[in-house]
Amino acid sequence: MSTASDVLAALDEVHDPEVDRSVTDMGFIRSVTEEGGRVRIVMQLPTYFCAPNFTWLMVDDVRQAAERVVGKGAVTVSVEDHFESERIQSGVQSRGGFMTAFPSEAEGDLEDLRDHFRRKTLLIRQEQVCRQLEEIGVDAESLVDLVLGDVARLELPGLGKYLTTREELGVGCRHDDPFLIAADGRPVGPEQVRAHRRSARVMAVSFEGNGHLCKALLAERYPSELTVVTEGEVA
Repeated sequence: MSTASDVLAALDEVHDPEVDRSVTDMGFIRSVTEEGGRVRIVMQLPTYFCAPNFTWLMVDDVRQAAERVVGKGAVTVSVEDHFESERIQSGVQSRGGFMTAFPSEAEGDLEDLRDHFRRKTLLIRQEQVCRQLEEIGVDAESLVDLVLGDVARLELPGLGKYLTTREELGVGCRHDDPFLIAADGRPVGPEQVRAHRRSARVMAVSFEGNGHLCKALLAERYPSELTVVTEGEVA
């Protein structure tokens, strides 16, 4: 495989924080090109006015994922046809931070925003595992009694992503840690389960709807597929 292909594979792990789907699955990667040990990634988004803060998060995450493959300072990421493309590209490239690049627009540290959506993702992924547990006969009322070791033994397909999100948030992932937790990491009590799961399902519907809308808008704006160009083919 070429370096460009390796980078593209690494981008499968970068997610749009509003839909919990990878930027490659969403079609946000327009091209990955490699020349002389450097990689250039061009992104495309559903609209010209996609929010700069979310765009920045994805561009910065894409840069970091690519640099883990080719090394720090060897990656350039740009956004095609975005109203703040130049400011985002230069800001991410210089590592100056969103608040430095957008002093009048920034309402707080982007890490707070990232954390907020990651906790939503935690609940959505947890609910997916809850449904998988119910499908194999686990009683809904017993979910509060489960610890992670109980669930791990069942080898459910959604558990890996759920545990990854717990780890990213610094929430306990030991075998004796409770499976069902709130967004802040505290265990969910029996009297809270119904409201807790209802809230997670509402979030999941919102994320799914955002994903379908983004893909539809993107398909109208950019009907062609992404391009991976290997070393020596760059004009």
